[in-house]
Amino acid sequence: MKNNIIKDKVVIVTGGSGGIGNEICKQLVTLGAQIIIVSRSNSYSAKLQNKITRTNPNNIFIEKDLRVYDAWEELIETVLMKFSRIDILINSVGIIIPGTIESLRINEIENYLNTNMLSIIYGARAVIPVMKKQKHGHIINVGSLGGIVPMPYETMYCATKFGVRGFSLSLAEELKNTGINVSLISPGSVKTKMLDLEATDDKSTLSFVNNAYDPKTIADATLKLIQNPQSEVILPSYVKRLSLLVSKYPKLFAKIYPLLNALGRNGLKNYRIKHLNHLSINGKVS
Repeated sequence: MKNNIIKDKVVIVTGGSGGIGNEICKQLVTLGAQIIIVSRSNSYSAKLQNKITRTNPNNIFIEKDLRVYDAWEELIETVLMKFSRIDILINSVGIIIPGTIESLRINEIENYLNTNMLSIIYGARAVIPVMKKQKHGHIINVGSLGGIVPMPYETMYCATKFGVRGFSLSLAEELKNTGINVSLISPGSVKTKMLDLEATDDKSTLSFVNNAYDPKTIADATLKLIQNPQSEVILPSYVKRLSLLVSKYPKLFAKIYPLLNALGRNGLKNYRIKHLNHLSINGKVS
């Protein structure tokens, strides 16, 4: 990366054990950032931990349940004690539970809201006072194309990602002229364990209309936002206009959904053939 402005930046990455978060952390390490990697469970591989801490002993792993606001306050306090500042917060945490709204248990609905939306809102609420005092900072939220285009049979995922998009774009405007940038990256499907889980559900077709991205591509785009802050980046870029048009005109989505559903069914079939030999296609990971 030319003109590396990331070197020595203090960066908090949530969801660092996931596919996208993992790749973001690897690239941050290569670029010389000082990173705080946060996850609900300490599920990082020993290889990744060794690489990250060996590259820079200041890099740390923290186990926190960021669905709780108090955990955010504790995290911010820990980071400030060690580094005295927070330059960047990257929220890449997220879950998905395929199925209709009536098939979800109440605790699953609450988990959706707490993980995909509230943890991101809490994070911004906790870090903004620090960044305002510093007079600089950057909050980057990893959203989804599902926060722009409706996704039948994944209604709660869509609801939370729509919420993250609305929150991020509103906050970006709210924090103008404070020295704090707010960015949202809204990608299509990404090859992760979450997508494998979606592939076990016959009705999760819209996630397979286009070829899935490698997590590294999304990590690349996320780090480019640090170099060149924008309020939102939509990937793939060629669906940007269509997705925004569909979001503006719901009747248009109703008209093209049968076509998208057919394309997605075919894409789902191909994805299963290529990637899911280790899964039994009955909704359960074997």
